[in-house]
Amino acid sequence: MKLSDKLKARRATISDEMRGMVESAATENRDLNTEERTKFDSLKADKDHLAQLIADAEASEGADREAEGRDINTASLAEGEVRALLPEQRMASLVQHTGEPLSMRNLLRGQVFGNWRGAGNERREMGENTGALGGFLVPDSLSANIIDLARNKTVIVPAGALTIPMPSPEMTVVKVKTDPTPAARKEHQEITESAPTFEPIRLKAVAVACMVRMSVELLEDAPQAAQTVDNVIAAAIALEVDRIGLFGNGTTEPRGLYNTDGLNSVSMGANGATPADYDAYLDAVAAIETYNGTPGAVIMSPRSKRTLSGLKTGISGDKTSLVPPKEYTELRRLVSNQIPVNLTQGGATTCSSSLVGDFSQMAIAPRTGLMMEATRTGGDTTFAKMQVLIRAYLRFDVAVFRPAHFTKIVGIKA
Repeated sequence: MKLSDKLKARRATISDEMRGMVESAATENRDLNTEERTKFDSLKADKDHLAQLIADAEASEGADREAEGRDINTASLAEGEVRALLPEQRMASLVQHTGEPLSMRNLLRGQVFGNWRGAGNERREMGENTGALGGFLVPDSLSANIIDLARNKTVIVPAGALTIPMPSPEMTVVKVKTDPTPAARKEHQEITESAPTFEPIRLKAVAVACMVRMSVELLEDAPQAAQTVDNVIAAAIALEVDRIGLFGNGTTEPRGLYNTDGLNSVSMGANGATPADYDAYLDAVAAIETYNGTPGAVIMSPRSKRTLSGLKTGISGDKTSLVPPKEYTELRRLVSNQIPVNLTQGGATTCSSSLVGDFSQMAIAPRTGLMMEATRTGGDTTFAKMQVLIRAYLRFDVAVFRPAHFTKIVGIKA
């Protein structure tokens, strides 16, 4: 039986119980008493929550049907090997989990309020994963789902970046520094040796953290809070993954794409300039193609997107929009507010950058464990406002395999 069918059967059982309570009270010509009303409201909340779980399960089952040929086969991996995931593949597929989907809302409600009603699966999955200071390691299956949500909300993963789950705090992957050079040869002529140059990338998981506030009422009561909590935490993590993945400084945090050695660079001038055409993007594409790369995406700031969208022909008095060239329109154009607009270029301090490249030549490498802590008293006004302060963090690193397959355009003014 499919998971969605099992969930529907549970919902039907709850509906029958609710109907029986109402019919019993109606037969006795009375309203529900306080105890019955409390139980009825609890059943209704569980039923509403099941509706969301059913929708998620049906969506997952539909995606599974559409994703034939995209199954993640881990059986063929040798010891010490890991599987790099494409953007459309899910980390949750790597985690063995049977039974109903776990709910972050149920998990937090149990940890914060000690209320595990309707959360038996979450309580069993938690096991001994609670720390002495109140923090807890989120079960692998739920952690993978949150990380998948975060991946979907980033721009670097939709741009094509791979995901390499780290089975340990440190891991080594390989990048290509130079390609082999083939050459024509005559019959019986010795082939000239031309070996590619490889270099190790030593990944080390660094923590990325976020804090979110939620009302006590939302966490206790709202049936839709399960998905809300997941989305809020995932969105906060996604923003930081994008910032570090694109602009990490490489000292206190992983080195991001912009600061990676070996990238091509196109400058808008000594003191920056406002784009009047698409030439800088054409130059960026050409620089990558020089190294046999195939650029597929560009990530830019919202400001740069607006500037480029508003370009005119330049003919005096003509307000006709400038038609972008094919090389530009063929790029997948993604926007991130994690692209700064206060970069320095010569004497200018209000510049931005765009990153063009084949993003399948970079990867984020998350540790699968998501650590969370929740408090009703920590932080300013948390207690007075009846809030729950949630801190979540995961650890990851960034790898760029072929820097020459990327170009950064620097000095972009508004």
